[in-house]
Amino acid sequence: MLALKRPKQTKPHTMAGYSGFSKSNNAVAAEASGRHPATATARLLGVPVAWVKLQRTTEWHHTSSWYNSTDYYDLEQLAEHLATEEGQEQLAQVKAEAAVQKKKPETVIAGAIVLWLEWTGTRNHPRAMERRAENATVTDRGGKFVEISLPDGTTFKKGKTTNGFRVFKAGKEILF
Repeated sequence: MLALKRPKQTKPHTMAGYSGFSKSNNAVAAEASGRHPATATARLLGVPVAWVKLQRTTEWHHTSSWYNSTDYYDLEQLAEHLATEEGQEQLAQVKAEAAVQKKKPETVIAGAIVLWLEWTGTRNHPRAMERRAENATVTDRGGKFVEISLPDGTTFKKGKTTNGFRVFKAGKEILF
């Protein structure tokens, strides 16, 4: 007698594609089933985003019109982990580190030379223009960005690790 092969059990398939310009259809389906990006998960659990990012991701999905990949976290699993002693210890450590970071004094570098790239053109044909400013004031508040104030009053932010961004004071490069 022949044994019949059963078809493999598969998850319901969501049609690939985009839901508007912000996220893929699979990302929308994941959110409907309780899996969310770090910021949404943190908001729903009432914890810092840094704590969520310490946990294991469940999956990733494409988001934005640039097809970025975004990690998704299982809300139910993280809620269970948060209820454990280990989860509470991790949360306390993240909060303590954030408190220390807030207490760090800001660093102000006056009279600096600042170099950066300014992007123009189109998405398919981008062009980078090198910019330079002298006598700028650079303020570092301890985060990922610094604030640059130019002599003409223009103020903008740049990531500390942004390609093409450099700060010099008295002929020496300042590293953040």
